[in-house]
Amino acid sequence: MLWLELTKDPRHGGLGWEFGKCLWSPTLKKNGGQWPYWSSLVSVKEGDCVIHLKKETHDWYFAGYSIALADGFTTSERPPEPRENGFAIEFNRVDLKDYQPFPNPIPLKSVFQEKDQQLREYFQTNKAKRKNIRKNLFYDEIEIYDRLQCHNGAYLTEVDEQLASILFGVDFSGRINDGKLPIIDAKTGEILRTLKTRIGQKEFSDNVRNNYNHTCCFPDCVVSDDKFLVGAHIIRWTDSPEFRGNISNGLCLCLMHDKAFEIGLFSLDDNFRIVATNAMPANEWFTFNIRPYIGKQIRLGARTPLLEALKHHRVRHKIVT
Repeated sequence: MLWLELTKDPRHGGLGWEFGKCLWSPTLKKNGGQWPYWSSLVSVKEGDCVIHLKKETHDWYFAGYSIALADGFTTSERPPEPRENGFAIEFNRVDLKDYQPFPNPIPLKSVFQEKDQQLREYFQTNKAKRKNIRKNLFYDEIEIYDRLQCHNGAYLTEVDEQLASILFGVDFSGRINDGKLPIIDAKTGEILRTLKTRIGQKEFSDNVRNNYNHTCCFPDCVVSDDKFLVGAHIIRWTDSPEFRGNISNGLCLCLMHDKAFEIGLFSLDDNFRIVATNAMPANEWFTFNIRPYIGKQIRLGARTPLLEALKHHRVRHKIVT
């Protein structure tokens, strides 16, 4: 999932709560009420991507992106510099990693100008939806001044594929998009395409794990904690773009079996049974963890693995059935 953070203060929250290191907000408003732009922090999941929209002087700029290090959570720990939010007893927080700045920050003013009509149409379509499915957008359409502007009080908002495509000229749904923005330079465009890839891989992994009920599909493996599970590609992401996002090109494996599959210690035949490398290693790990399961069928999900993908994996690792 893709999120958008709006931040005005370069101090962010002080030591340990810096910009690009975390997202944070009070859990409740001063009057005890909920604020959806704060509540959304606890909906962030590990691996989600966060684009940062910073205010510099009087203008807003898309400055870069980060990755959620873990799920959002609530804590009684206080930021060293809460400033106007010092009234709060508890805070929502998301730890971040891998902050990647854009070489040339993208001015929001220019995006509003270039994509004015599309953003207005998106806004009106969202506004017409029922309240329970309407998105909390980071911008408003100000009719009296006939302009778009940041929503007052917005902090963290969800950005779906359509809105991401409008804002950045990169089709985050995976389809070809010719709506590139002239204000985005080549280097920043490449970073955005990398971001798109990360989002696609995260979504793929989530869908694959769902398909196998969040349990390693290797015979008799009991690992069922998502922290130790991977939505593994059968045909690698870089090898076959046409299979990207296809759930049937994935297996849910624990970290140990994922690594063994990745380096070709085992594969699957067309009946989804374990087949091993012809040059079976004579080590204790292989003897106890792979060899006893040769010929046994994996646990199958609702979507079974693609036979074409399995053949590709066997050929790549020279495994003959």
